[in-house]
Amino acid sequence: MKSKKGSNSYRCGCSTDSGGGCRNTYKKKDYGSYRYNSELYFFNETATSIVMENREIKYKDDKELAESVIEALMKGPDNSRYMKIIEKNTKLLSLNDVDSGNIVVNFSGEFLTGDNTKDVLAVYAVVKSLCAISSVDSVKSNC
Repeated sequence: MKSKKGSNSYRCGCSTDSGGGCRNTYKKKDYGSYRYNSELYFFNETATSIVMENREIKYKDDKELAESVIEALMKGPDNSRYMKIIEKNTKLLSLNDVDSGNIVVNFSGEFLTGDNTKDVLAVYAVVKSLCAISSVDSVKSNC
């Protein structure tokens, strides 16, 4: 069954750690840029669920951070046991409204594989990866 092309909106919730605050708010200034310890989500070994991988990302502003998170997802996991969630030929068409905290991400049609379970998990992984950024309130995906 082919997945339908469409738009989905998701509100981000603040994940809490033992200190009671949002995770991933640590930003260290480093010669004109910041460093962010990202939470990136990829498929597990069997592509039946998603798993988190941490990776440090350098950035200068919120838009660049969001773009870098998407680029890291497109590159794929560092852990060889995990699998990419974004198909090889998928293109990021646009990433809008980052400054407002309400991100709209648009991928090319290759993002959807036709496998409904994988497509839902892929959208969820993108949303969770972007929602881990403390300045992001919601994510809308168009694919």
